[in-house]
Formats: sequence, C-alpha cells, structure tokens
Amino acid sequence: MGVLLAAADALVIPSTREGIPLALLEAMAASLPVVATEVGGIPEVVRHDETGLLVPSGDPAALANAVVRLFQDPTRANAMGERGRARYLERFTVERLVREVEALYLTLWSERI
Repeated sequence: MGVLLAAADALVIPSTREGIPLALLEAMAASLPVVATEVGGIPEVVRHDETGLLVPSGDPAALANAVVRLFQDPTRANAMGERGRARYLERFTVERLVREVEALYLTLWSERI
C-alpha cells in the first residue's frame, strides 16, 4: 500500500458503515488529506476542516463537492495532510495504542485485587 499512498494526492472513504479503517490511519501517517463520510469511528479520527473533510453518508454530491474543494486548494489540502500526520503521531500509532491497552489492563487488574 505504501507505493499507492506515495502516488496519491488524497484518500476518499465513501463508507456507509465503518469502524476506524486502517487505510485511513495509513493515509494520515503518509500526510494525505482525507475526504470521508461521517460514520462509525471516522469522525473520531478525522477533524473536519483540519485534517480532512467529512460529509454525510449516502450523499454523493457532498462527497464530490468535498473532493473538488480539496483539489481546488492544494495548499490547504497539503496543510490538512500535515495536520493529519501530526494527529496520527499524537493519537494513533501502534505504540501508543499498545501502551493504552496495557494501562487499561493494569488498571482493571489492580481493581480486581
């Protein structure tokens, strides 16, 4: 996927149902701006107008307009991609997720004793 991400200008996720897609995290790690639907865990990861653009699910016109908006302003799109990478590094790296799960288990274990 790295070669594809390197060749991409953005990631578009038109899901109707979703958790937190790995492709979304990979795109953010690669500094790509995102256009995605507001479903599942996506709004938890993508900050609208900061790291990407969120649109209602099932609205192809809104999705298309957001993609056009992104490509009409490459400077803004690049800034969104950079902010997305910073957010990924701050909140969604594997190392951080492992530390958080470990802390949760330790807390639950200590409460059990």
